[in-house]
Amino acid sequence: MSNVKLQRVQTRNDDERDKQHEDFRLGTQPSQCNYRTTSFLNSSLDTSITATMAARATYNFTKTWLTDPSTYPIIAIMTVALTGASFTMMRYSTQHPDVHFDKDRRQDFFTYQPGEGEHWRAHRFTLANGKRNPINQSQLFDPMFERPENHHIHR
Repeated sequence: MSNVKLQRVQTRNDDERDKQHEDFRLGTQPSQCNYRTTSFLNSSLDTSITATMAARATYNFTKTWLTDPSTYPIIAIMTVALTGASFTMMRYSTQHPDVHFDKDRRQDFFTYQPGEGEHWRAHRFTLANGKRNPINQSQLFDPMFERPENHHIHR
């Protein structure tokens, strides 16, 4: 039956076809079409779906994350993690002795300068001995305590 209607529409002239499309668009001749001519927004189900879609469209970062106090710990943790990661990335990429941005040193991958390595590792022994414990008080670390840069650390 739909094939018959298609053939009939194709044989009509342009004026009749335009009028039929206009009537179908306005919904003035529901008997001539098999489609629902009511508006999409008329039923209550369609209205609730549209309202839900409109509400979702208005959500943004501020409404979603900053208005609910239960999300504050998540935001704080993400901020601290991002700050720490950024600091570490910048520190390693700008100060690590094995990273070479200089054109002169970039050509030789095996460039080693003891002063840079000592400066890079200088804080580690101090941080490791901040509080006395059985590990850092072991006699295995005696050579580390004898180094001149570690004389300020007392057992």
